[in-house]
Parts: sequence; C-alpha cells; structure tokens
Amino acid sequence: MTTRTKPHVDDAPGLVWRFRKNRWVAYWQARSDLVKRGYPVGAVHLWEGENLTPTTAHLIASECREQQLVMRTWGHERDQSLRQGRSTNTIETRLSRLQTRIRRKVKKMRVRNAVGFIYFFRNSSGIKIGFTMDMEHRYYQLQNGSADVLERLGMIPGTYSLEKEIHARFGPMRIRGEWYRNDPKILEYIKIATI
Repeated sequence: MTTRTKPHVDDAPGLVWRFRKNRWVAYWQARSDLVKRGYPVGAVHLWEGENLTPTTAHLIASECREQQLVMRTWGHERDQSLRQGRSTNTIETRLSRLQTRIRRKVKKMRVRNAVGFIYFFRNSSGIKIGFTMDMEHRYYQLQNGSADVLERLGMIPGTYSLEKEIHARFGPMRIRGEWYRNDPKILEYIKIATI
C-alpha cells in the first residue's frame, strides 16, 4: 500500500500533489489570477505513481520550471500588449508555439533519461513490446483497450533506447506499431531475458 506521505520535489514552482486511488498524482498548476485573465492552461498532469525516483523528481521540477516560465512570459507580454493597445492574438500564437516546443523538449528529455521496464504482453493478435515507468498502470491501460485478455509474458528493467533495440531486433516480425507476431524467436528471447 502506498504511503500517504506527500513526495517532495525541490525547485518545482506551481507543483501540486493529489492522492488519488492509492497513488500520488503530480500537477503543475497555473496562477489563478492569470487563468482568470485568459491564460489557456489551468493545470498540467505531470506524473502519477507510488514511488518517486530521483530521475522522475528531476523531470517534474524541470517541467514545472518550464511551465512557470511560459506562464510568466505570457502574463508579461499580455500586460505589455494591453498597455500599448496591441492585439493579444499574436501573443496567443507565440505562446502556443513556445508550449509546443517545450512539450517536445521535455518529452525527448523524459524518454532519453527514463528508466523503467520493457514489457511483453500477449493476446490473440500477437505480442506487445513496449516501455513504461509504471507497469501496473500501463497493463491496465492496455487491458482496458483490448477485447482479449492480456497475458503478461515478462519484463526487463531498461530504458526507451533498449526498447528501440528490441523493436529493431524483431522488426521482420512486426505486425503494426509495437505489436509482433507470436513467433518462437520472440518467445525464446522473452524466456531468457525477462525477470
């Protein structure tokens, strides 16, 4: 069972924690005065889970600082535009572009630095090979979207990069996306490699 002690992350402006369904959920929350003035993002879901790793804490802090910077820039530029009588549409466009760039940057950073699990699930369609930092949550996501019961074949501690190497190794057996044929070579690899 998850402890009710709130996780701690240093230098994470706007970070809000909620305890939901026996797991902690981290959100970045915008300043309410700017949201009332039209800031388009009220809150951003950052992470949820039971055990916060130092790497994840660093990523949460980084995302909070980025979101805070975007919000403060929006507020400053909007105030200047209104004082000078300019349209705020260009600011909205610039904000949207900046947020898109930040999301891409943070996603790449998360993916590069993420340490989690390579999982192997099977249903009647084939074998799913994927990466996650939260195995239970990912299993339930996939099971919820599948008409068939998913069988857990195993998992390997690893990174996104390792997942890509495994995908390349079994590329000829790919059905679509991260789904592969129920091939004996894949099953043998899973038997040897997984915990």
